[in-house]
Amino acid sequence: MITEAPSASVVQLFVSASFARRMEGERHRVPPVRGRRGEGEFLFPVKRKEENQIFSLPVKPEVVSDEVFARMSDTQSPQGVLAVLKQPGYTLEQILDGGKKAPLLLLLEHLQDPGNLGTILRSAEGAGVSGVILSADSVDLFNPKVVRST
Repeated sequence: MITEAPSASVVQLFVSASFARRMEGERHRVPPVRGRRGEGEFLFPVKRKEENQIFSLPVKPEVVSDEVFARMSDTQSPQGVLAVLKQPGYTLEQILDGGKKAPLLLLLEHLQDPGNLGTILRSAEGAGVSGVILSADSVDLFNPKVVRST
C-alpha cells in the first residue's frame, strides 16, 4: 500500500491530473476518472473501501492511503476508486464503419454543458448511434464531468 507520495505511479497520476487541469478544453490528455466504472492503466482504490472487490478487477490495483488518495482526486466526495484511462481515438472511416452499412451519426454543435453531453451520449448509445461528432467549440468529450456522467 502506498502511504505517502512520491511513488512512481502516484507521481505519474499527479502529473496526469495536473496536466489535465491545466489543459482543460484540450483534446490531448489522459484524464483521471473517479468512480467504480472505469478500467484503466492505473487504478487506485483507497485501502478501507471495496478491499474485498479489488481482486476481481481486470487491472492490478495500487492501494493508497486516504491521505494520498485525497491528494490524487479533485472531487469533493470521491467514491474511493480512481483510474487513469487512455483516450480512444477513431478515424472518420472507423466511425463510418468502412462503408459496410449506413451509420447512425449524431452531430452536436455548440454544446457547452458537460452534464448534458453525458446524458446525450448515454441516450445515443441506447439508440444505437454508431458515432458522435462534436463541433470544435463544444465541450471536451473527455472533460472529467462528461466522463463521470457516461
